[in-house]
Amino acid sequence: AWEAGLLVSIAVRMLFQTNNPVWPAMNEANGGWNKTGLALGVLAVLDVVTRRSDAVAEVHEAKKHDLSPGTTKRQAAWVPAALGFGGLLFALHSMFSDSAIIGRWSWDGYPATGPQPVPWGGLVITALAAGFSVGHRADLATGMLWWGVGSAGAALITLVSGWPGFAGGLALGFYLGTVTRSILRAVALCPPGRTLFAGMLWYNILVLGHVWVVAYEFVPGGPLLRERTWLIVAATMLSLYSGVRAARSSLVSRPASAHDSPVARTHRHRARSVFWAAVVAGWAAMAVRLPAATRTPVPFHPEQRLITAAIWTVHFDLDNDMWLAENRIIEAVRDLQVDVMGFLESDTERIIMGGRDWTQRVAEELSYYVDYGPSPR
Repeated sequence: AWEAGLLVSIAVRMLFQTNNPVWPAMNEANGGWNKTGLALGVLAVLDVVTRRSDAVAEVHEAKKHDLSPGTTKRQAAWVPAALGFGGLLFALHSMFSDSAIIGRWSWDGYPATGPQPVPWGGLVITALAAGFSVGHRADLATGMLWWGVGSAGAALITLVSGWPGFAGGLALGFYLGTVTRSILRAVALCPPGRTLFAGMLWYNILVLGHVWVVAYEFVPGGPLLRERTWLIVAATMLSLYSGVRAARSSLVSRPASAHDSPVARTHRHRARSVFWAAVVAGWAAMAVRLPAATRTPVPFHPEQRLITAAIWTVHFDLDNDMWLAENRIIEAVRDLQVDVMGFLESDTERIIMGGRDWTQRVAEELSYYVDYGPSPR
């Protein structure tokens, strides 16, 4: 469910131009579907409360096969498992909560040498779904060699621009998908309170670090990490290594019956159906948006052979009441008839700003070409 929820969220954001329509920063005026989201949430709660007893029995049977102490030689070490969980959560949240983030990380200015978010963001959700689909193979996912492959992908997306960097990001996404289930199972075998506390603490430290890479130098600690994203990525991969080693020591010794029981196979099949349905929905969203995203820009006054230009500090696409402001920005730029528009304080491809690329909507609505500027990495 955790994996499926991430993929469905990405697919929804691909359709809504990187926004999630049920975010608190959305409302009816800026395209929010908050009431619909609330209704779906209520239905989900009712489904859990009224679930049939046989369905509950299936869940208990699956948990027995997966987590029974009798199927493991020893419990996972809780500190490495907690570090792995924090690193996994940070990596997925910071780089793979939206299909556009990896593409923007590979950006290197004009002219573009790498993929555009539309349609190539579809490869991101595909890589994640493929990784999730084989994540039950703990013996392969938790190996040292496989961690090396994931680290190579992380190095490419952090240090290399264009298509090679993007390919590294896809490899990293596939790797994260394969290890997610193993790390979560290892965490489930640890004392819950201290393990989750330590994991979330490490996650928040990484979040703070990835904000510091763009902090002004007068911010306490700012000079230590400014423009040093590689340090955050390295810390993330090292914490993932500790997590997968803890998972390997506790999970790969399970008998084959735990992996191949009828209940386990049934749940894997259902999960994969949701995974790939989300992938199909994401690619469909890319197909719908592609004509608008690939229109050739034209000046507002071609007959006069002039260019109009302006610059605007948009404060991260938030208005004074903290609502997302794309609609108002689009209206203002359209009224001004600006051919070249520069936006300051516009990088929102970070966790604290939702990991979103609001320039996609402006470009598609007004037929602009987007030069994203410095890469978010």
